[in-house]
Amino acid sequence: MDIFAFAAMLLLVGASIFIHELGHFWLARRRGMVVKVFSIGFGPAIWKKTVDGVEYRISWIPLGGYVLLPQMNPAEMLEGKSDEPAEPLPPVTPLTKIVVALAGPAMNFAFAIVLAMIIWVVGMPSDERPEMLVVTKVPDTSSEYAAGLRAGDKIERVDGYKVANLEDVYEMVVTSTHKEIPFVVDREGKKVRLLIEPKRNAEEGFRIPEFELGNATYIVFLEPGAPAEKVGLKIGDKILSVADVPVLNVSQLRDLLIHSAGKPLPLKFERRGKRMETTITPFFDSKESRGRIGVRLGWDPYAPKVTVYRVPLEQLERHIYKTMRVLGALLHPSQTGITPSKMSGIPGIAQAITRGIKESFMNGLDVTLLVNVNLAILNLLPIPVIDGGHILFALVEWLRRKPLNGRFVRGTWTVFASVLIAFLLYINLNDVWRIVKPHIMPGKTAETNAVQQVAPQPQQK
Repeated sequence: MDIFAFAAMLLLVGASIFIHELGHFWLARRRGMVVKVFSIGFGPAIWKKTVDGVEYRISWIPLGGYVLLPQMNPAEMLEGKSDEPAEPLPPVTPLTKIVVALAGPAMNFAFAIVLAMIIWVVGMPSDERPEMLVVTKVPDTSSEYAAGLRAGDKIERVDGYKVANLEDVYEMVVTSTHKEIPFVVDREGKKVRLLIEPKRNAEEGFRIPEFELGNATYIVFLEPGAPAEKVGLKIGDKILSVADVPVLNVSQLRDLLIHSAGKPLPLKFERRGKRMETTITPFFDSKESRGRIGVRLGWDPYAPKVTVYRVPLEQLERHIYKTMRVLGALLHPSQTGITPSKMSGIPGIAQAITRGIKESFMNGLDVTLLVNVNLAILNLLPIPVIDGGHILFALVEWLRRKPLNGRFVRGTWTVFASVLIAFLLYINLNDVWRIVKPHIMPGKTAETNAVQQVAPQPQQK
């Protein structure tokens, strides 16, 4: 299954990049433009072949791809090679530049529509059960308790968005730009409106709800090398008690372990209907200053799931809305705590797709749908080097009725290319560290990547 998930991930990520670049390539050829290179990846070529004057490449650095269109970019080749054509290339109209730049994001959006239609026809396995949105615990010291949230309330809306599952609740809180976030809950059949100002989590750096939803005591994640994994606990096990004290929710387990580092504790659990017992010794997490066993609890991962059939328009609306919320959150870091370090590059996106595929192939397609919506929107931002930058410069050229100053364009392109490449390296290396950290530092939880956002890809046109 792991090999299948990895292979499927490579196919889906590669298809998303290929589709984007194919849009630029196809429309450029249709408009009579010169195409010099079509590359999947950056840097030196692993494989290349020239056909009809176009060099097709697969390159070593899998951070995106590009189509080299000299008529789009006066700076020509940003990699520093000087292979200008013997004869000057004919200029292209601003309209041609705009439609060619739009073609990449348009292809990603078209691919997203195809994926949404497949998901609609086949159906998406989902944990959308009403009991999952019922509040089971609200700490007395929390801002949620002070605002009036109580155990037994069923959350219906957060920041104006109708939530369907736990992920929606947390995502709406994390990405909200409001100081006080409006909640709508169902309390004994009555709609109650609350304004909650969540506290910022010291470890994650952004706001996370302190209340708990549902009695979720199944192991859904095991930290590599942590005590839970060492004593043989498995994903899907339900923790029943620790030190003979029943465990009914996540907070209860946390409270039982907080001062128990180094102390052997009897732990009872249930595996596929069979009750079992073991002894576990929590380790001391110096970062959190408490005892931990290295598990993440949630709902039974093996419980039958409902199949949800969302029409394509609803799927696209959800992903576009969430993408725009994340962009808004990035523009208000002082309020949200969301910074570029929380964004995902290719490694993080690949990991998210792989995890989705392990749940079900439809989940993997849903993450890929989100990736393509992200690529379509982010590449349209008016930033030089990416598609939106080409569109911006072409519009200015159209309004001025003459080409922009070549020196200005080259200087702007060089500066923004350097900044964007450094940014891509930063988020991708940050992704790699987030992924390998639990393996090289057992017991350390990988930083939560709350923002499943794709970084825009530098375009060489």
